[in-house]
Order: sequence, then C-alpha cells, then structure tokens
Amino acid sequence: IDYRMQPEHKITQCHEDARKAYEWILENGPNTDSAPKAIFIAGDSAGGNLTLALIAWARDCGRRKPNGAIALSPVTDITLSGPSWRTNLKTDPFLGPGLGRLLSIPRFVRNILSHLTNGKSGNHPHLSPLLGPLNELPPVLIQASRDEVLYDDAVRYTNKAKKAGSEVTLQVWPSMVHVFQGFDLPEADHAFALIAKFVAENS
Repeated sequence: IDYRMQPEHKITQCHEDARKAYEWILENGPNTDSAPKAIFIAGDSAGGNLTLALIAWARDCGRRKPNGAIALSPVTDITLSGPSWRTNLKTDPFLGPGLGRLLSIPRFVRNILSHLTNGKSGNHPHLSPLLGPLNELPPVLIQASRDEVLYDDAVRYTNKAKKAGSEVTLQVWPSMVHVFQGFDLPEADHAFALIAKFVAENS
C-alpha cells in the first residue's frame, strides 16, 4: 500500500490509508468484480504495526476478518517500553545505532512528543496494538530475531494474545538482523517457507 508516511504525515494517517485499502479489498477482490475468497494481511517492522492494528480495527468495526495476518518484526508498542529496546541495542545493527539518543529522552517527554507527531498518544491501541484487547483475532504468524530491539514487542504481543484466546504463532531466529527476510539468506528462505505453510493452512 502506498500509504502516507512520516515525517510528512502522522502515523494516524498511515493507519487511515491501510483501513481504506482493506475496505476496498473487501468490496473488490483481486478482479475488482467480487469479494476475495481469502485475505491475508502482511507487513514488516512499521508495516507489521499496521498489520496488527488493522486486524484489531476490523474486529472492532465488525468487518470481515482476514484469513490470517503475518507480521515480520512488528512494532507492537511505540512507547518503547519493552526490555529489548535497551538490552538488544548492541546486537541490532539495523535499528540499534539510531535509538540510543531517543531512549535517553525521559519517557514522559517522549510521550508528549509522540502525541504531537503521531496524532494520538503512543499508548493508544490504534498505534500500539499490544496495549489494546487481543481477543477474537484471526490466526497470526509473527517472525522475529532474538537479537533485535523489537524482539520483546513480538514476545509480549504473542503472550498477551494467546492469553486472550487468539491463535498466534511466534517464530524466532538467533543472531539475525531486523527483517532478515529481505536478504538473500538461507534463514530467509526458511522463513518464507514457513509463511507459505501458514497461508496454505489458513486459506
């Protein structure tokens, strides 16, 4: 989806565009003349945040649920409260170097800035799906690296969703870079094979 992005736009507008696209898909399908037989939502990193927020929104609004959702290293809590945001700074060469200064800002200041730049408070479930209710969701597959700063975002979301009765599968690889699925690696091939299996089982 060619959604509006930061810094030109607020995160709330990114989510608005994802919702509009989903509603269009529900009405048009792949051939623009009938509803789709199966729907899967997928995204990585910030796109993983959109994915998980979108399935909660569809549930809350009574829209048709997708057959499944796939989130690769998703941001589930933009308040950055997960322990791995700090403990994995040195083992995450992709996100780690740019986060040290951000994390040194007091949390209450970050929350104020978040509200101004995002359009809503960072702890709002529309922006941080981990902080909303996670019951009655479609099947979800999450993949992440154990050594990236977003590791705990994936773990905490999975644990909370399972406790709420939703079907969530977390697959973890050691020593991989953030969204390693985008690289030409054997681990990426393995990850995509598992994604294909998830889609086949839920179609």
